[in-house]
Amino acid sequence: MRDQKEIDMVAGLPGVSGLTAWQQFIKNPEQQLTQFRNQPSVKSQIEEFREKFRSFSSVEELVDDYGSMQVVLSAFQLEEEINFTARNQKIIEEPYEGEGSEDSIVNQLIDPRYRELAEAFDFQGRGNTVFTSGVVLNEIIDRFVVNEFEKSLGESNPGLREAAFFARSVGEFENTFQLLSNQALRSVIEGGLQLPSQFAGIDIDQQARTLEQRIDVDKFFGEDDEGTTEAFQLSSAQDNVGRLSPLLQTGSNALNVLNSVIDQIQSIEGQLTQIEQDTDPLGPNAAEVAFQTDALGELITADALLGAAEQATNQINQNINQLRSLYQQTVGLDPVADAAQITENQEAYNALVEDIVLQLNTADIVNPETGVTENLLLPVPGPGVTTVNYQPSSTAPAETITGYDLSGFLADVQAANADFQAGNFVGADTQILATRGQFYAARNDLPNQRDAFENNLENNLPQFLGEVDIDAVSQARLAAQQSATNASSIVGLVGTLEQLAIQLSDAGLSAADRADLEQQFSDTQALLDDILNPPDPDNYVTNGGATITVNGFSDINIRGIDFNDPVLYADLDPGVVPLNAADAATLATTLGGIVDDAAELQARLNTDRFALEFIETQANPIASLTDELQSLVDGLPAALAGAAGPIGAEEDEDGNSSGGINLLSPGGSDARVFLNTGISFEIEALNSYVEDVENLIISANGQLLSNSVGATAELSTALTNAIALRDQLRLDLNPVQAQSDQYQTIIDTLAPPEPPPATSEFANPYSAANQFTLDFVQRYISLNDLANQQAAGANDPILQLLQGARDGQVSDSGGASGINLLI
Repeated sequence: MRDQKEIDMVAGLPGVSGLTAWQQFIKNPEQQLTQFRNQPSVKSQIEEFREKFRSFSSVEELVDDYGSMQVVLSAFQLEEEINFTARNQKIIEEPYEGEGSEDSIVNQLIDPRYRELAEAFDFQGRGNTVFTSGVVLNEIIDRFVVNEFEKSLGESNPGLREAAFFARSVGEFENTFQLLSNQALRSVIEGGLQLPSQFAGIDIDQQARTLEQRIDVDKFFGEDDEGTTEAFQLSSAQDNVGRLSPLLQTGSNALNVLNSVIDQIQSIEGQLTQIEQDTDPLGPNAAEVAFQTDALGELITADALLGAAEQATNQINQNINQLRSLYQQTVGLDPVADAAQITENQEAYNALVEDIVLQLNTADIVNPETGVTENLLLPVPGPGVTTVNYQPSSTAPAETITGYDLSGFLADVQAANADFQAGNFVGADTQILATRGQFYAARNDLPNQRDAFENNLENNLPQFLGEVDIDAVSQARLAAQQSATNASSIVGLVGTLEQLAIQLSDAGLSAADRADLEQQFSDTQALLDDILNPPDPDNYVTNGGATITVNGFSDINIRGIDFNDPVLYADLDPGVVPLNAADAATLATTLGGIVDDAAELQARLNTDRFALEFIETQANPIASLTDELQSLVDGLPAALAGAAGPIGAEEDEDGNSSGGINLLSPGGSDARVFLNTGISFEIEALNSYVEDVENLIISANGQLLSNSVGATAELSTALTNAIALRDQLRLDLNPVQAQSDQYQTIIDTLAPPEPPPATSEFANPYSAANQFTLDFVQRYISLNDLANQQAAGANDPILQLLQGARDGQVSDSGGASGINLLI
């Protein structure tokens, strides 16, 4: 039994009228339900039921448990049925619909509460698994809490319990006879209409007619009337906001893209302006600009030599491993039986050694300041190892890169090759094992010097300020890159010609075989001619190289070979065909030398490209912006796709929308909506966005390093165009937003207040009651209060307030005021 404090808490403030308590309660019933459920006595009863319910294995066990059945029956307002154990078991177990339901006891009982009990358990479908169903368990507990809560309301004021049940349940009924069949609902109806006690004794049909004459019963079952002018205005405003919303979203999506692009371009432009100020030779950094301009040649030399040496040592390391592998494959072979394999291995060994020679000799660069060729791996220019001194900035310490003298290693490798070709395989491998240590020392130390160099640049040269003809450098870098590719192709094609010439040197060839080889020779010459002709100033396999002026102190010498030289490379002329076997043998030897020349050129062009790339990335202040501009370009496709709006969009089976109007797409359509007033709003498509903004950004990105002036101009134009498009979009979007705001003001003014935020796990069980029902309940409670006070003879202000309600006469001054208008 709950104490009086608990009763007062759920019924309202102590000493107040039922009407006041009701008004307080109906504002937030969820909160009071939660408070009630958390009372120790209720909470304990729930937990005990939850534990027992899950332990049952049959309905018989359930109905035999008195405490559990108290909860179950209370949940369906059937507390008075607690002693009818057998009947309760049948109500739950027997089918309430479908096959076999005709004779079920639940269908013989008129009171709908029994059927609600049967439907909740659905024993017909669940069987004994019902006791493991969280859905059933939670429904019983929730209904139990609501019923017990309403009963607690009645402990201080019986009318409150009846009123709460009426508000919660009346909407579930469909006609007057059903209302009259429920005693609780009947009590509220009779009290609210002040019907005499004799009313219950007359014929049921006459009762129904009397009720329907006194009140429009159907209004209990319907939703609130929305036919008023304000309701129409609210509905119309809500409809138009719904129409304008997708148009606003479509415009906003495009606007967001434009704003983002504009912000990013402005950021890049701001940095370009700052860089221009920082690198001004007459500006505040004039002294540093002059120093770094003068020191650039040292940095280029250091970086290029380190890069070339690292690339060479990586390749040589692989070659050494392959030389040792060839030794292991060859040392056990029989000189007679395996002669062919030995010869093949010797040729492979020789090719690897020749490549080591190539790698060491071509790991060089022409010093941009002195014009002297230098090499970190050999004493070039000599004598002694090569050293490179550099100073990143005027405030940084001078540093030195020290080279290595691998000339002894080179001689040892060549000597090992001579032994291997002579059949002294063990001697060759012994020589390699003995000499590789000095190579490994250089290979292992190079990364340390590279790291130190890069750290010095990072710490002391955050931004290069010196003068550089970056456009000329970028053009030369592209030319060197393509020329290195051409040199690689020449190696392959001339190598093919060499092999064909070797085959043609066989005097025993048939006429048909010779003709076929000569045709292949001619076809290969044609492919080679496509690379060499016509000569191009930027093709360093046809023009002998070039000198690129970086600034007033440094020149980059890009090495090249003119393979069209009629004296040095006459045998590459497309008209040259071996006349006989002897001529072919001589030609094969010549072509082998040309292959070596092309391979050396390819290696040196790659080194020269390193130097040019260093200038582009490290000595170009604008290079710091490449990542930011590239990020902008990479994000353009997704940004454009994100500008699509909901107008015209279609949903796939997964609920994903696509195909909506995109105001920024080329050829996209305008976005328009019509309001229920007949007027329309339109946002014009911005079809030029891709051409006038995106394409210019992409073009600027492609030439930022090679043509910074042109890239800057295109970014500026793209920004101007984007701002113009944004202004145009805003002109269309602003009136749409203004109209939507006007409608939203109407909605905010006329819409009913939002319910209080959820304070419990309960959904409001009284939310389905329409306004007519709530007004009637308030009338019932007011009259009930009045009757109680008259019976007690109390001189209460509420009595005076509601005095006019006697005999159905209700004052306009308060209490049940206005209810007569409903009856």
